[in-house]
Amino acid sequence: MSLQPLDTTRQTLRTRMKSLGALRSRARTQISTPPRTIDNAGCLSCIYSPHGVSSTALEPYIRNHLAPMHALPLTLLVHSMVLEQNPWYMGGVVTTGAPGGMNIIKTLDGQVKSWIAAHDEPKINKGISVKLLKSQRYDVNEVMNLLTAAEWRSIQPKCLESGEKLFLNA
Repeated sequence: MSLQPLDTTRQTLRTRMKSLGALRSRARTQISTPPRTIDNAGCLSCIYSPHGVSSTALEPYIRNHLAPMHALPLTLLVHSMVLEQNPWYMGGVVTTGAPGGMNIIKTLDGQVKSWIAAHDEPKINKGISVKLLKSQRYDVNEVMNLLTAAEWRSIQPKCLESGEKLFLNA
């Protein structure tokens, strides 16, 4: 019986471990950021939060991504306009609706161009768990009134029908 195949196996294992170590060290290196542009004329930015997102979770994204990429004002906010709540013992808020969308816009200092309603279609709610669900619908006019009251008149809220298209400019 020859030991040569064993030595070859050890050598192969050492080579693999070295290449694995090289991969690990590469994973720790910083990823370079794309070059910054002078203006944001060609940048499209979107926040998709159909159920809502807290401002504390959103602020680092704004500070570390949107602002350095010159992606503000936000091109599109995709967020529910319907506030839905279960009792606290069943999870509480399901979608933050128009009030949550207003909080996101406030976190962005009003720098949003368009707001598209998400996940607001009428649902067939059957079963025990949804009988306690309370919904408060805000239509586009009510959202527009909220935006106007907050002096964010330039933001365009929309509810699209299934298959309807919307074209946005950067």
